[in-house]
Amino acid sequence: MSRFKHKPLAFAISLSLLASPFATIYSSTAAAEAAINNTATTIKSFNINAGPLSQVLSQFAGAAGVALSFDASLFVNQVSSGIEGSYSVEQGFALLLAGSGQTAARQSNGDYVLKNTATNMLPSVKISASTLGATSEGTDSYTTGSNSTATGMGLTLRETPQSVSVMTRSRIEDQGLNEISEVLEQTVGINYVPSSGLGTDGINYYARGFEVKNYQVNGVSRPTTVYGFKETTADMAVYDKVEVVRGATGLLNGVGPASATVNLIRKRATRDFQAYVEGQTGSWDRYRTEADVSGSLSKDGHIRGRIVAAYQQNESYVDRMQIEKQVLFATVDVDLSHATVLTLGAEFQEFENRGASRGGVPIFYSDGSRTHFSRSANTGAKWNNFYNADQVLFGNLEHLFDNGWTADVNIEYSRPEYDETIGYLRASSSSSFDPVTGEGANLLTARWMGDLEQTSVSFKASGPFAFLGWNNKLVMGANYSESSDEGNNYPGWWLGGDYSRPVNPFELIATGDVEKADLNSYSSRNGGEVKQSGAFTAVQLKPIERLSVIVGARLTNWKEREWNQVLGAERIYNDKTEENGVVTPYTGLVFDINEQLSAYLSYTQIFEPQTAEDINGSTLAPLEGTNKELGLKAELFEGRLNISAALFQVEQDNLALGIPDTFNSKGNQAHIAVSGTSSEGYELEISGELLPGWQVGGGISHTEVDDKDNKPLLSHIPEDNIKFFSRYQFIGALKDLTVGGNLRWQGRSYNKDLGPNGEDFSQSNFYIIDLMAKYQLMDNLQTSVNVNNVFDKTYYASHANTAVYGAPRQFIVSAKYTF
Repeated sequence: MSRFKHKPLAFAISLSLLASPFATIYSSTAAAEAAINNTATTIKSFNINAGPLSQVLSQFAGAAGVALSFDASLFVNQVSSGIEGSYSVEQGFALLLAGSGQTAARQSNGDYVLKNTATNMLPSVKISASTLGATSEGTDSYTTGSNSTATGMGLTLRETPQSVSVMTRSRIEDQGLNEISEVLEQTVGINYVPSSGLGTDGINYYARGFEVKNYQVNGVSRPTTVYGFKETTADMAVYDKVEVVRGATGLLNGVGPASATVNLIRKRATRDFQAYVEGQTGSWDRYRTEADVSGSLSKDGHIRGRIVAAYQQNESYVDRMQIEKQVLFATVDVDLSHATVLTLGAEFQEFENRGASRGGVPIFYSDGSRTHFSRSANTGAKWNNFYNADQVLFGNLEHLFDNGWTADVNIEYSRPEYDETIGYLRASSSSSFDPVTGEGANLLTARWMGDLEQTSVSFKASGPFAFLGWNNKLVMGANYSESSDEGNNYPGWWLGGDYSRPVNPFELIATGDVEKADLNSYSSRNGGEVKQSGAFTAVQLKPIERLSVIVGARLTNWKEREWNQVLGAERIYNDKTEENGVVTPYTGLVFDINEQLSAYLSYTQIFEPQTAEDINGSTLAPLEGTNKELGLKAELFEGRLNISAALFQVEQDNLALGIPDTFNSKGNQAHIAVSGTSSEGYELEISGELLPGWQVGGGISHTEVDDKDNKPLLSHIPEDNIKFFSRYQFIGALKDLTVGGNLRWQGRSYNKDLGPNGEDFSQSNFYIIDLMAKYQLMDNLQTSVNVNNVFDKTYYASHANTAVYGAPRQFIVSAKYTF
């Protein structure tokens, strides 16, 4: 059709020249009709809470920008569950009026009136079951209709001028992803770089060449500079989805690292009753039980509740390592009015990893020859223990105004804690041990313990407004948080002596039997605190129908200090970082090329206070830089399939690079600040429904990281990755069967001068295949099998100073009963 598009236009121009008086009258009428039709069919995002049906209808009409006439007495005592997601006007009316006996009929002037369906049969409007909103649960989809992590505006993926990956509830369940670490390992553009066991401080993720530090839960940030707040052991039973925005996201929270922001979105209570219980078993004595119950707590549905519980224990392919965790989550939604909802909740998660090592295996012996340890090798003492827990109370008050604006206040109080007893082999490849005698190996011993606390309050308001005849959207807000930690001082390897002593590495790896040094606490304590406040605003302007311009900025104040205290004396404070009035701008352009395809451009600045210390124990200056991104996004099949392609460039100053085998006087890794670093690359991603029953999710990423002299940095992290999962549910006689497969491929990675004599190391590209199948045994009972690393590939998941093996072949079998 596109090759004919100019001929009708030429004919219309000729006709208007021949009959201009008639053309003027006709064009004004046609324009009005076109505007009416456009309003009726345009897809918009709505978030209208439950309430009396008459009031919900009025609010929907106001938010949609149309007039609705009806007799309110038709709906006496009728309640609506509201509407959330992206719909056209007619789709929205059809959904709200389903079962009411009424339908919305559009008049010639664009207004709507309600008519009885029994006497006025209008063409039906099909509401697809996969019409997507902000909640992914129940959609059976691998994509979403709304996200808020980048801008806070509740935009679709196509409307957001940044790269966004969403791991939905359906995909999390299909792949058997029970932990955030497993979710991120499957996310496009994220590199999983472990240097030790889960639950230690050696679990790291990288995006676009830099470490991911910015974690959020329902948009509430965990402080990046206080140890113990990272969500690397979060259990997925509590969450509806995980949104990952790659690139800087300082608009909403002030801290905008160049890597990515990981936002875990909690499940919410539902009006209709739903419940399930699931049991799971698998390789390495894995046992898990999970239960979830949700529904109305009052007859009219104005009070809704949900409770989730999970327990898991498992061993590992790594000798002596045992994991145990438990989860309890409860939340209640209360309709204070037809337009105001109060949410209250509590969450408890506890995680313990006994016997894990804080380090990996050396890659070279002291003579420069390569090591060949088994994948089960554990370089930690059997008395090692890594414990962390988190207790959270949260509340949210949300109000929807008649003009389509929403405002909410969010409060959260959390009390994390950790206690880590560490004894592990220090044997980096540059200072390794003899392959025969083991001479040169040291056992490093320490203990860390901390009680943490965070209180955060935030306010946000957003909604549409008219300006110069444009349809625009505005978001503004402010937040404040206080985060602190404190704990006893314990001895560690920086003291030498028993805490850094020679050890036979082969006996340690074989049995873990090694004497434990005295780890009683000193008569002193230490801690720190971070206070952050800020305000932000952003506006989405639409000067023309196809162009969306998003501009915004955030003003941030940040203060961090640490303290030490000898028991019986006053605390001695030391200011670490203070930044006032830091402005973080945000700019994005989105141009709709046609109804399915958009091009976008975004520019964000980077500001990130750091925890890394130099050789003298001083904190490095904040990271600063810019993030630029250019891309295309396609939204197909009414938003059920999203495709994106992005080019990015990041420039940074004050990047912290560790100095190998060097610790400062505090026992912490010593760093240097490197300026002029840059990364650039591309990302391709697809998510959603290709065909009925066929869901896909995954993509390709490529990143090059260079220093100021254009020499490669972080070469041990592969530049190229492919992650792609596909699932298909059969129809007909096999309708109860669903099968899926996953491909993980990563390119070559290498280390220059890694060995004791300057030997290089490289790992060739490799691929991992995972398979899944699930079967509906009966209406309420489903079984599933996941086989990861089907071909049992041996590879290093990371190889910095030491190496950590990737998991061997793994089986997971589960059964889920739905009530």
